[in-house]
Amino acid sequence: MRAGAEEEADRLLALYLNDHLTGAAGGLDLFRRAARAHEGRDDGEALADLAGQVGRDRDALARIMTGLDITVDRAKVTLGRLAERVGRLKTNGRLVSRLPLSDVLELEAMLVGVRGKAACRRTLRALADTDPRLSAQTLDTPPGTRRPAGRRTGAAAPGRRDPRARPHGSARVTAPTARTPAGADDEPGEPTRSRGSRGHGHRPHPCDLCGPVPAGSVRTLTLPGVYAPQHDTYLLMRTLDREGVAPGTRVLELGTGSGVLAVHAAGAGARFTAGDVSRRAVLCARLDSALHARRVTVRRRDLARADAGAYDLVISNPPYAPAPAALPPRRGRARAWDGGTDGRVVVDRVCATAAAVLRPGGTLLMLHSALCGVDATLDTLARAGHDAAVVDRELVPLGPVLRSRLPWLRQRGLMSADQDKEELVVFRARRR
Repeated sequence: MRAGAEEEADRLLALYLNDHLTGAAGGLDLFRRAARAHEGRDDGEALADLAGQVGRDRDALARIMTGLDITVDRAKVTLGRLAERVGRLKTNGRLVSRLPLSDVLELEAMLVGVRGKAACRRTLRALADTDPRLSAQTLDTPPGTRRPAGRRTGAAAPGRRDPRARPHGSARVTAPTARTPAGADDEPGEPTRSRGSRGHGHRPHPCDLCGPVPAGSVRTLTLPGVYAPQHDTYLLMRTLDREGVAPGTRVLELGTGSGVLAVHAAGAGARFTAGDVSRRAVLCARLDSALHARRVTVRRRDLARADAGAYDLVISNPPYAPAPAALPPRRGRARAWDGGTDGRVVVDRVCATAAAVLRPGGTLLMLHSALCGVDATLDTLARAGHDAAVVDRELVPLGPVLRSRLPWLRQRGLMSADQDKEELVVFRARRR
């Protein structure tokens, strides 16, 4: 009787994984098609990289199935890919061209795919706690990340079973746990932000859906060209936690980047609106909100278009890196971290915008580098009608952007010859 139950469990696991493999194959076709449709635009690069990750996840799932002695149902996979192609045939009045609505429908389909992929990984990770054929360490590592030789790759190698292993057929499918594998892994090479990379030390991989993050922090997908969470993000998050966001609090984030702060605050029940001028950041924040099942309104808009007098709390980690150019660039990655010659172009706008969008008694939490001038920010906030104070500080190593500008920064007297760290400062301002 027990053997029969174990065989049934294995049969169900095989069906479950084949269904996910089929969905991954159809989803990969969708991501590739969307990337081709947006080729030459900011979203095109992000979607192409995301398609590459979906492909790596599909291959990793196939390897896991091989390690579990599960046969790939190629007929089902083929039918799934065919169904994705048939789904493109819509009676929209256009036979060869796309409607603007196509982007919306594809984005919604991709959101479903990302949620499904994360759910499958959570299920396998939970199963790995009781089934030695699966490697928990591998499932906690982003697909495509190099591992030391000899480590298992998703499932224990056939024929080399752990002596404590249960008999084949004893696998048990477990409901997804609270573990949420969505974050980033290290990859050298380029600055992090667009909402920028001021480059404070650890630089997460721009696209992988799992990886190490500080204890207690949410893990997020970060598309290429979008600011991946780092020291300044988590310092502001720490201040946000101390602020104590109550359920129903109306929160606005100016410059959301990956959306990690939005996901974090929405988890406490806040009514969160996140804005960014970057299309790529808006897409990323929407994906992360969906991945974590958070209700977050994400809008592409400039600071000047924020809703007036509507919010209890405003948070912002604006571009603040001093740069030789007087104004931040309108395009490219540098617009995410450059704040003008004194680093204050966007900082001052955030101060003014907060005064317009906060209700009386509402609060602004903002972070920037001490290089921008702490007293200047306190004075600007006071003139805008706030009672402001510094509530947190932290010294962090210089990132690649500031390191590349050291001669210029020293020439302007912003940094000393032996200085190798910058101070991050968090401001709390209450609107009078």
